[in-house]
Amino acid sequence: MHESGDFRYDREIWGPTPAQQRYDTRTDLGNTPEKDGDGYLYRGRTGMQLTGKDNYRQFRNWCRAAGLDCPDFVKDPDAVNTDPWEGLVPLFYWDTRDLNRWADEGDAETITKKINGGKNGLSDRFDRLARISLVLLGYRADNVLQFQADQRLQVDGDVGPKTRAAMHTALVALTPGEAARPEVKAAPVTEEKPVPVPVTPPKPWRAVVEVERGDHAVCHRRRSFAAHRDRRHTVAEPLVDPCRLRRHRRLSLLAEERRSEGGGKAGRGDGVMFSTPRLIVAAAALAIVAAVVAWIYRQGGDDVRTSIERQNNEAGRTADDVRSRFDLCPPGMWDFGAGKCRRTAPGGGH
Repeated sequence: MHESGDFRYDREIWGPTPAQQRYDTRTDLGNTPEKDGDGYLYRGRTGMQLTGKDNYRQFRNWCRAAGLDCPDFVKDPDAVNTDPWEGLVPLFYWDTRDLNRWADEGDAETITKKINGGKNGLSDRFDRLARISLVLLGYRADNVLQFQADQRLQVDGDVGPKTRAAMHTALVALTPGEAARPEVKAAPVTEEKPVPVPVTPPKPWRAVVEVERGDHAVCHRRRSFAAHRDRRHTVAEPLVDPCRLRRHRRLSLLAEERRSEGGGKAGRGDGVMFSTPRLIVAAAALAIVAAVVAWIYRQGGDDVRTSIERQNNEAGRTADDVRSRFDLCPPGMWDFGAGKCRRTAPGGGH
């Protein structure tokens, strides 16, 4: 039902899409390796979506082996959409692919991969299987909650592996003697469980030193390879240097051992970043920097004040000089634009 969209389509809707174009040279389906139109000619047909020249040939041979007088579907692919051949295609595929084996286990996922080649539409197929199973078991098609309650499962409405396995078991029980067949069983339900991982204690730093000494040549070769690769490629991925990692680990273990031997007190050179002597030196350096900055600021302030006073004095002297010349200038002879006394009257007279 999923392949044909609830039997609405008996032939594949052809775009062609890029995926459909690749069918033209699908030799695994019996199509020719040349782009000669085999993908479109032998596109999916019937409710099962029979696809590929080889499948059309196999269906023809299967019908004739059963004593049926069928058309040559290789020459006339559209003939598979006529009765009774359209209804026989799913039976042919189910029989020749041994799908009943997986149906006996309720393994809808494997059946999907056998038919479609992948897991396309898997959730839709699970939903359809659940609805059909519920109806056959006497429930409404959407009454998953009631089925889960009757089976004492977690009542959440989700048709998961456990619910599907319970449905399969209940369907098998409907047929007397079916459960006794060895091939009829529910597919195993797999769940992810956390696995405890043992914690491996770190090696003593002396053992790390011995390993580092033994791997010195290897580290050197790795560094040489990284440098060579950087010269060959414009952009190279940064390599994690194992030697540096080992050295860092060795120093960390050494510092830890010294702290444990000294009663937990931090000493000089043991990897502690902020020891007391270093804090004292840092504070003294900050005090010196602050004093220098303050001195520079004071010097700069004195220079600015001196400059401003000089400019004000010059401006005052200039104003006094102009005022004196204005007082000495005859009436009507002062040029306000030029700030000085004219030598001649505005009309040209003296």
